[in-house]
Amino acid sequence: MILCPNHHSEVGAGAMPEQDQRRYKQSPHNIERGYAEGLLTLLQPYPAISTGRFTLVGQGPLIQIDDEVLVQVEVENERLVLSAELYDSQNRHLVSIRRNEWISKNELPWDLEAKNRWIIIRSQTRNISLQIDARQFPVIFRAKLWYNGALIILNEKGLQYNHRSVRAQFDNYCFVESTLKIDSDSGELTIEQRRGSVMIPEQGQHSGSSGLKKALKVYEMAQRLRAGERIPNYLNAIKKILLDENGGS
Repeated sequence: MILCPNHHSEVGAGAMPEQDQRRYKQSPHNIERGYAEGLLTLLQPYPAISTGRFTLVGQGPLIQIDDEVLVQVEVENERLVLSAELYDSQNRHLVSIRRNEWISKNELPWDLEAKNRWIIIRSQTRNISLQIDARQFPVIFRAKLWYNGALIILNEKGLQYNHRSVRAQFDNYCFVESTLKIDSDSGELTIEQRRGSVMIPEQGQHSGSSGLKKALKVYEMAQRLRAGERIPNYLNAIKKILLDENGGS
């Protein structure tokens, strides 16, 4: 019997009687509503997502094409709150993640696997279009982000962008308090900087890496400024963090 991601583990654990399974099959909730949905549990206190070779740290929009914000993160009650929009190359809307809740249209021809801490969406050719894994810190976020003909690829090699003769690649970097913006008409890529914005080179971005530690320290300092705290010699304090070989500890 084919099951939605939300009930697969429940049946596997013997928690749903066979008569209930058959009743749900006769009147599928997702088909009646026209979409599937679920909730991601992102248990981390920092607004950080990583491909494994490229990390974004900061609250607010992280990736945007034209007027469409494709990836945005916040922190509420010591938990990461993620929002994202996924389109295909024809600009058809596939999936929304709105404040950790994913909603997908079920008539589109791709495969979806999900549990409360990860989700994978594959296209017809079995290529991964979206992967979120919150079982480690920072959350792994890999995706093919299409919009208006422009494509940003986030994968294990970092971030790649190639549109209208404009090419860019970032790997082994942590971007702090920055938004990557694309103009699909011109192909121009800009990095919009907020207060506390830095780009930190890194050789590996696991939870214990020095670059990630520095990025989180800089983020914490920027948050203190936003809260109204006065930090003497702020720029020197940032410089000291970046030059610390132990990651700003």
